[in-house]
Amino acid sequence: MLHVLEHYNWTSSGIKTFVDNITVAYNRQLQVHTAENYQRVLKQASQVSRVIVVCLTSDLRRPFMLAAKDGGFTSPDYVYLFIQSTGTSFLLPTPIWESEPTDGRDTDAHEAFKSVLLLDKPVNVLPADYNSKAMDLVTQYPWDCYECPTLAKNASLLSFYLGDSVLAYIYALNKTVEMYKSYPNLPQIIKNSTLVLQNIPDGFVDLEGETLYLYFKKSRILDFALYGLDTAGNQQRWAYTTTLGDKGFMDSRPFIENYTDAATTIWATREGIQPLNEPLCGFLGNKCPVKPWVLPISIAAGCLTFVINLLLFLFCIYLFQRNRRRQLNKLWQVDFNDIEFPDETISKGTKSTRSVRTIASDSYLSAIDNSKTNNIKFMYLNHELVIAWTSPILSDKELSPNEKELRELRMLEHPNLNRFLGMTVGNGNLYILWRYCERGSIENFIEDYKDKIDDRIIHSMISQIVEALYFIHNSPYSPLAVLSADSCVVNDRFEVKVQYCGMNNIKKLELFDDSNRKTLYVAPEILRRPNRNIEGSKEGDIYSFGILTSQIATKTSVWRMKEKDLTVEEILFRVRQRTVPLERPSVQRADGLEMDARLESLILQCYSEEPAARPDIRLVRDRIRCLEGNSKKSNFMDYMFALMENTAVDLEQQVQYRTAELVEEQRRAEVLLNRMMPQKIVELLRKGESITPEVYENATVYFSDVVGFTILSSKSTPLQVINFLNNMYTISDDIIERHKVYKVETIGDGLHCVSGIPTRNGNDHVKDICDMALAIREGVKSLRMPHLPSEMIQIRLGIHSGACVTGIVGMTAPRYCVFGDTVNLAAKMESTGKPSQIQISFVTKNLIDQHFPTLYKTEHRGEVYIKNRDPVETYWLLSKNF
Repeated sequence: MLHVLEHYNWTSSGIKTFVDNITVAYNRQLQVHTAENYQRVLKQASQVSRVIVVCLTSDLRRPFMLAAKDGGFTSPDYVYLFIQSTGTSFLLPTPIWESEPTDGRDTDAHEAFKSVLLLDKPVNVLPADYNSKAMDLVTQYPWDCYECPTLAKNASLLSFYLGDSVLAYIYALNKTVEMYKSYPNLPQIIKNSTLVLQNIPDGFVDLEGETLYLYFKKSRILDFALYGLDTAGNQQRWAYTTTLGDKGFMDSRPFIENYTDAATTIWATREGIQPLNEPLCGFLGNKCPVKPWVLPISIAAGCLTFVINLLLFLFCIYLFQRNRRRQLNKLWQVDFNDIEFPDETISKGTKSTRSVRTIASDSYLSAIDNSKTNNIKFMYLNHELVIAWTSPILSDKELSPNEKELRELRMLEHPNLNRFLGMTVGNGNLYILWRYCERGSIENFIEDYKDKIDDRIIHSMISQIVEALYFIHNSPYSPLAVLSADSCVVNDRFEVKVQYCGMNNIKKLELFDDSNRKTLYVAPEILRRPNRNIEGSKEGDIYSFGILTSQIATKTSVWRMKEKDLTVEEILFRVRQRTVPLERPSVQRADGLEMDARLESLILQCYSEEPAARPDIRLVRDRIRCLEGNSKKSNFMDYMFALMENTAVDLEQQVQYRTAELVEEQRRAEVLLNRMMPQKIVELLRKGESITPEVYENATVYFSDVVGFTILSSKSTPLQVINFLNNMYTISDDIIERHKVYKVETIGDGLHCVSGIPTRNGNDHVKDICDMALAIREGVKSLRMPHLPSEMIQIRLGIHSGACVTGIVGMTAPRYCVFGDTVNLAAKMESTGKPSQIQISFVTKNLIDQHFPTLYKTEHRGEVYIKNRDPVETYWLLSKNF
């Protein structure tokens, strides 16, 4: 067999051998012989080899080859090697492809065996009269087998070789006796078969009188023939080979071909081509040689695939950026449902105890209320007062170019710019929201503090306005276009903030109103334009700055309207007509004192009729800094401290005011501390006494957690997450206050509460916790995230009752904590629960059954497996019976 494999270069086959250059690619032994098993094994073998060595009994070979043909494993690149030593080849008593009784598939079997090469002893190698002699002798002594001639027609070929083996042994036995005949223990020596076999001769005359040679461990040389079927299906002897017994082979007699043209003989049934050790396209069909036209097509296909993938990638980036823009746009897009108007808020009474009248300065409210054309409104956003600039509703097309700017403005932080809070649409208007500053506009502030403002404060106010203008003029939001006393506001820290920065495309949609005093700040060249849109320029901002600075420096109203008999329309008419002298506000101070000459010169330059003659913001900034000198920039708070030092009465009032604030802050701190810790613990801490841990025999612990909070957070900005948690805990805190429950802590989206601690309440602790859990579950159902309206908010709730230990943990930031296995199991009740379900332990269920048997409706869940614990019997708390 090895001669055959090596001769045809079949180095990968299914045969187990010791020769290094033959690889066993697949080896399988079958226990169940069915067509399905044959085909399964052949399918596996075909993935690693096309040369298949088959060792089967003669009765199984035909079913095997039929299964191979049915499975498509008899194509020209397959070759099956069968081996036998009977000397009967394919014919046996009858041809191997024929069946008795016939099954109608002899033709298929005959065709399938054309893929087989059979290695067998040559046919007709025995002497002519060997069969008759052997069959006659087998009936004589010592065999006496009278039935043998009827059992078989021919003697076995192996019996012929057995005779030569016996003869070789007799020669060896005679030689051994001759060698050891003088030994007394000769009978024992000849029983030693190993010693006897060493004396087998290298050659002797066999039964037929021919010289027989033995080589390699006294093994006999055997001749074999390689049989196959030709195209007509007739058996042919294609080659001769020889081998030794035992292990090994010899090369003294090479593989002898019995044909001249292999293509028309041995390989004729395979289209004249010898089966390869591995097909050209490999066992799996993935190694086919590349055709000349494949490479260009592959390159073109690869390029097309790359382009398509690139377009898909770019499209994905576009979708990602668009979704990201939408998410970021939600920073400035305010839900109108979150907006409350002052009258509505006051009437409700529950959302805010403050009214606009108690927060805003009287002069600020008066200025807004007295202006019939004012587009400034007060509103509440999340219970905080804000200022809203009213504008006509814009279409998505008009608003789209401003989205990037609006996102930037929402995130913009500058010490002299008022914070932009967002936009909302409602009641047929677009509302642009800005942070409310408690001390109102700068005009209102001057009116309220006119007698207390000196040059130091005036310079500080002007300096802060200049810093805001300097930032705007050197940013993409230039120009401001609406600089006026109303656009400069003062907060509770006496800092001047400029508002209405940016959104120039939206400002262009607004029109100047000659009856509105804000138009008095508009530059002459802008007033003379045919269109009346609010479309400013940097030079126009400098002119407006000059008007505003004269108003601040003289501590009067704009253009001293209260001292003039002219109306706003008449003043604007004079400005447009360039009357001589030019109509401009006076720079004379109302208190009769002289204005700083440098400031007066700067104001007059800003008044210039020609825009080019006005200084730019950089020059204005440098000159204002010269007014302040090298000292640190002052603010209104510095002024207020100086005023308190110089005026004893004011100092006393301020001390009283601050003292009241301190008392209020202490009260708030105490309220906050009482919310963080039990009141009796706070009292002990205030006295400086140590807090010893306390054991509570009976308490009920509650845990809850938002389902899928991590996924919701990934879809939200940090600000949106904070707003959501604030809304959720507002609901839960309101519910907790209505029950005798103590809130231990909140960690992210998790809530931890307990009843029966720190105040013992008998057996009511289980009732209080159950009532609270049912209320929280019901309250959360209405909770939604504005930017994710389709996401349903669900929580898991867990309850367990038992003993607990409490104590204060930490020194720098002490916390009141509850410990014990009860707390751990309550947390497991929550973590192993289901969305919108309240899972209670068997202990809690027993307490309910004992003390409140008809109050609640529960449902048995079964055992819950908890790590490092025995299974725990749990129940669902469904509802309360009323």
